[in-house]
Amino acid sequence: YDAPATNACFSLDDSYILVSSDGVRLLDISTNTQWRYFGGSSALLTPDARVVVSLEPDGVGVWDVRTATRTFLLPVLQPKERFDQFTSMCLTPDGRFLAIAQGEKGIQPGVQIWDIKNGIRIGALEGRSPLSFSGDARFLLCGDGKALRLWELEWDWEFPEQTDWDDDATPLLEFFLTRSRPYEMCGLNGKRAPVRKGVPRWDQRAFESLLKELSLRGYGCLRSGGIRRKLDDFTRMI
Repeated sequence: YDAPATNACFSLDDSYILVSSDGVRLLDISTNTQWRYFGGSSALLTPDARVVVSLEPDGVGVWDVRTATRTFLLPVLQPKERFDQFTSMCLTPDGRFLAIAQGEKGIQPGVQIWDIKNGIRIGALEGRSPLSFSGDARFLLCGDGKALRLWELEWDWEFPEQTDWDDDATPLLEFFLTRSRPYEMCGLNGKRAPVRKGVPRWDQRAFESLLKELSLRGYGCLRSGGIRRKLDDFTRMI
């Protein structure tokens, strides 16, 4: 990618890069091409790579990656606020909630927390940039002048019954299988580059790591046996 960028991040399977630069672009690494374009500036990609959130002049846009359409505009700006005063955003590990805060130049210090699935604000805290959720979303770290402040969050948890599978978890298993494929040197745009190819292979440690990741992403209700069978099904389709 040959242009100035304000920030960038990988998808979980390392197949795509989300780049904020005169708009937001999702780049396919294997083909070195732009796959999707979104409005806004600084942006984040949810763990399942299905949603992009981007800072826009009139709020925060929530974009559907598959259709490249904006599903929500979160009205984070208050009167006399400018979007460039917001300097930090972060997502919970399950990708459902967004925290956004102003930097030192912001006129209204405070952290807003939004439900990006339903487009509603669910809370607000004292603090500024930078922001970071803990791995289990129990804590939120935020700036506070010349110090940092750690908030313990109280969520209205929902614990669904145990089940063998949930189709919404499909992208996370696909990402796991992609990461489990060995690299091979292949031609790419006239150059030799490592590309993941072949049959995925993983051991028990990698499988246990997948179970932990699924739990943090909101799928702790899935039985390990159901997950293993889905992995086998997906592997046979490769």
